[in-house]
Amino acid sequence: METTNESKQNGTRQTKEVEISQLQAEINSIKSLVQDLNLNSSQLKNFYAPVSLELKNWLCRRGIHHHDFHISYRMSSDKPSAERLTNALELESIYGRPIHCFLQDKCMNAGSDWDYDFQASVRSARVCVVLVSEPMLEKMFLAAQVPDNVLLEIELALLNNISVFPLFMATENPQEGIYKRFNMESINNLPDNFHCHEMSPKNFTVKKVMTKLFKQVGKEWIDLHNSESVTGELMRTLIRVATPVISLWRCRLNTEFHEFFISYRADGTDTVAARYLALSLESELGGHRVFLDRRCINTGENWLDDGFVQGLISTRVVILFISDSALKGMKKKISGTGQEISIKNNNLLLEWQIAYALHKQGLISVFPIFLGVENGVTMDRFDSFSCDGFSNVPHHHDRFPIGDQNVCDFIADLFRLDGRHSFLSTIDELVPSLMYTMNRSKLWKDVHASRIDWLQAVKSDSK
Repeated sequence: METTNESKQNGTRQTKEVEISQLQAEINSIKSLVQDLNLNSSQLKNFYAPVSLELKNWLCRRGIHHHDFHISYRMSSDKPSAERLTNALELESIYGRPIHCFLQDKCMNAGSDWDYDFQASVRSARVCVVLVSEPMLEKMFLAAQVPDNVLLEIELALLNNISVFPLFMATENPQEGIYKRFNMESINNLPDNFHCHEMSPKNFTVKKVMTKLFKQVGKEWIDLHNSESVTGELMRTLIRVATPVISLWRCRLNTEFHEFFISYRADGTDTVAARYLALSLESELGGHRVFLDRRCINTGENWLDDGFVQGLISTRVVILFISDSALKGMKKKISGTGQEISIKNNNLLLEWQIAYALHKQGLISVFPIFLGVENGVTMDRFDSFSCDGFSNVPHHHDRFPIGDQNVCDFIADLFRLDGRHSFLSTIDELVPSLMYTMNRSKLWKDVHASRIDWLQAVKSDSK
């Protein structure tokens, strides 16, 4: 019989082999694109964005100007993990050359202007990897009074539009040999004041900066002694942001446009139904042409700005899973004084509103699926909607002011669209109707520019 250690080693080896296979497929796809566009080797060597003149001649202590990864971490608590991660990443390569990581102990120039080196290292990197741990956050609670260099790194990376990849680190208990997962609610009590560091751009409060970081699609790092569990994802992120041949947004599966975008509440039956439908559609279509957030949103990108919004405007048909579960978060809320308050920042509702707004402009097709409930032998159709209990005030989203229609009337409008009723067990029976809708919808090339114009107009209104 296999020992426990042998079993773990085999599992790790198999995981690594899968990651290598996926990465190689992406590299081959990129090589094909490079060949198609006749890019030569000199162009590939210059795939980094131009840097400002004051950084042109900057080199780190190892003689490197551009770094693939800037590793941001708390020295007092996370240095061993940062070193392990750096060593693992620098065993990889891209375009036939080694990966370069900026790690303070290895790269900061001795005797140089620390502020200059610090800014240059962040701004000359392609991906800023932030090791987020409980000890890392502790000092930030005092950042309004005490300067914090880790917080400043995050501020500068976000300010300079560098791809930011948070690694949410578990806390190790050596005595018990277990890991406690990072608590994503840890930022709730951070100060809503500006960072006091003299180099801070002070465009967002400490809490807002970290909220922006947490909105980036990152990865949990559970076993801190196993760097291989995260290096594959980081390499995929690097390839995505460092490749010049991809002019349009692409999802994590390297697809520019999708036939279908599935919008659903990530909760129980709705999630299973969404995945089942995606598989059924792709069996009919062939290839990865259905946008499903869990597998399509790129790591290291903002979920709201570059994730689902880009996926939505790059599709032909938006499928809305409308169910009791999906509507729960859209019901009215009453304040302590008895006044109705608006629903705020409901991302599922935002997906529906963007899709419906584009649909009314004739720019996209919307296909609602009214998902019923199966209870053993009984099946309850979800085929009617009542405004009782639903909000009579507009949805308020900080980033996308979609309109002033109240939530109740908006949902009622969705029920008037030409959709289908279904259950989890019969979801695959909708494939012919969905394919018919897709074939009647407009091609991307005819409407994509108009969708982008619409999106930019909405974003401008929110500023």
